[in-house]
Amino acid sequence: MAQSTNQKEYWSSFHSVKASYKAMMYYEGTPCPMILTSVDEVKLFETGAEEMIIVGLKTGNSIKDQIALYSGQNGNLHTKLEISQLKYGVPQAGTLNLDELKLWWLNCFALLRLKAIKSDDNYGLLIFQC
Repeated sequence: MAQSTNQKEYWSSFHSVKASYKAMMYYEGTPCPMILTSVDEVKLFETGAEEMIIVGLKTGNSIKDQIALYSGQNGNLHTKLEISQLKYGVPQAGTLNLDELKLWWLNCFALLRLKAIKSDDNYGLLIFQC
């Protein structure tokens, strides 16, 4: 699938942009990068994940069902990143489109919130100021 110019520019800029923060969200030991202008953006993902959980419960999806959904979605995305990582040594820019990247991050925060995963060397957020 061809990437849009915006997606290519976003990913190619990850290592060169003058961002306030660069972050990696790990799932099963594989990182997914994001450029942040402030740590408040992390809060947006945390809040979005909490809202996903609440909406899921209100629409009849149990915690167990939501964990299975979020884990399954990230499992599929993880496969894409893992193939890229095995081929090039690190996940390559543009492996995920922007919607997939956001979904990865939301799912990770939801799984952390639901205590389905714990923040450790294989799961969770690594953020550093530029």
